[in-house]
Amino acid sequence: MQALLVLLIVIGLPVIGGLLLAAYYRWLRHKERTPISPQQLYQIEKELQELRSENQQLRQRVQNLETIVASVDWDQVTAKRSSVLEETYLPVKKQILNDD
Repeated sequence: MQALLVLLIVIGLPVIGGLLLAAYYRWLRHKERTPISPQQLYQIEKELQELRSENQQLRQRVQNLETIVASVDWDQVTAKRSSVLEETYLPVKKQILNDD
C-alpha cells in the first residue's frame, strides 16, 4: 500500500505539475494576445460613445456660430460697432497724435 502511494506521488506529482505548467503557459500566451479585458473594452466603447456624442454637439454649436457670423445681420452689427468705435476713438487718436 505504501509502495503504491509512493509510486503515485513520484509519478503522478510531476505529471500533474507538468500539465498545470503547460496550462499556465497557454493561459499566459492567451493573455498576451488579448491585452484588453472585456471590462476595459466595455469602458473604452462607452467612452468612445460619449466622445462621439460630445463631438456631434460641438459640431452643431460650430454650425450655429457659423450661421450667426455669416448672416447679413451679423455684418450690420459689426459695421455699426466699427462706425461707433471710429466715431468715438478717432478724434481721441487724432488729438493724441497732434499733441506729440
